[in-house]
Amino acid sequence: MLQAPKKKLDSKFIHSLDKGLEVLERVAQSGDLALSDLAHALDWDKSTVFRLLATVMRRGYVEQDPETKRYRLGFRILYLENRLFRTLDLPRVCRDTLLRLAQRTGESAHLATMRRRQVIVLAQQDSPERVAANSYIGMAEPLHCTALGKALLMQLPVETQRATLDGLELRAYTPSTITSAEWLLRHIEKVHGQGFATDEDEYDPQIRCVAVPVEIPGSRDVYALGLSGPVARVTPQRMPLLVEAVREAANELRQRFQPPVLTSA
Repeated sequence: MLQAPKKKLDSKFIHSLDKGLEVLERVAQSGDLALSDLAHALDWDKSTVFRLLATVMRRGYVEQDPETKRYRLGFRILYLENRLFRTLDLPRVCRDTLLRLAQRTGESAHLATMRRRQVIVLAQQDSPERVAANSYIGMAEPLHCTALGKALLMQLPVETQRATLDGLELRAYTPSTITSAEWLLRHIEKVHGQGFATDEDEYDPQIRCVAVPVEIPGSRDVYALGLSGPVARVTPQRMPLLVEAVREAANELRQRFQPPVLTSA
């Protein structure tokens, strides 16, 4: 009986290391996992899976519950996570996405996070237009009256939203600025339901903005991606197209931080 030829392995890769990393990713995806379930999911011999688990356990990346004998991620993973976000160059990682978003819409694009109850711009791309609402890296803006701020707040639990707004000055920048914490919390609930936030002349009467949450897996911070432009261009009629563009860009960034889908060797 003829046997099927064995699949030739790519000599560029260390396949035992590749398998060990796949085991690690499977444990991470499942939360905790029994040896037999892991071997079945991978369609590998149990002894092979056991040796791979023993190796990553030795390094602290996986641990075994002494009672259930199931495997879960070890605390050594937190060290890698901490090092990643200390050295992560978000402006570089986001540069191409922000550039495409600005070119597609003609408006300025920016990525922001929250620091000390303020919006802080981490990365930005200027509008290609002569008249624009450009920002700069490190720029600080208020939470309560910007699209970016609302998109950041909507990602927090309600109790955390309240704690963040407690004692915060909700300054009136324009007649449209929300200056009541309770009113703002109800507004955040509404924008959370629609999945995006806008700034309707609330911070600068000449500028209109739209922003959406951006999930960066592994980070404890919240992020938002937004567009800003003069009200003459960022009209209510254009808003659906701008929202779609920002959402697509946010999804592109999210995928940058997702692990590749691998097939078992």
